[in-house]
Amino acid sequence: MQRDVRPAPAAATATSLRVDAVALRRRLDPASLPFETTADVEPLATLVGQPRVADSIAFGIEMEAFGYNLFLAGAPGSGRTETIREALRRFAPTRPPADDWVYVHDFDRPQRPHAIRLPHGWARGLAAEMDELIVAVRRLVATAFESEGW
Repeated sequence: MQRDVRPAPAAATATSLRVDAVALRRRLDPASLPFETTADVEPLATLVGQPRVADSIAFGIEMEAFGYNLFLAGAPGSGRTETIREALRRFAPTRPPADDWVYVHDFDRPQRPHAIRLPHGWARGLAAEMDELIVAVRRLVATAFESEGW
């Protein structure tokens, strides 16, 4: 086996690689910007540098088959959550409202509550009625223990 015996390229000298500190910094005159504060800037509709993200999100949201999920990866602070929320805000008005889901306690198996599907908007009413029931039961139990019949 032969070794490569070609001479190495000339090493760069420290002076040929020297960069002035002024060249390492970029300055911007704030008066040249078309806005006064960042509050005046419209938020981006998609993630920076990801032109296909909006199309992929729309495809995922519109998928109606069971078992498909949407997963968006990226660095913290990259705008993933707001990107998805904005896409859902635009998409939601085109779809019927989702059903409500409530979970009720299973006294035989407390670690496995029962899931109950209700028509959209009914869960809030059920919760209010359950609160009323609990208040009424507490009152009745207290009255029963205070009576002479026990």
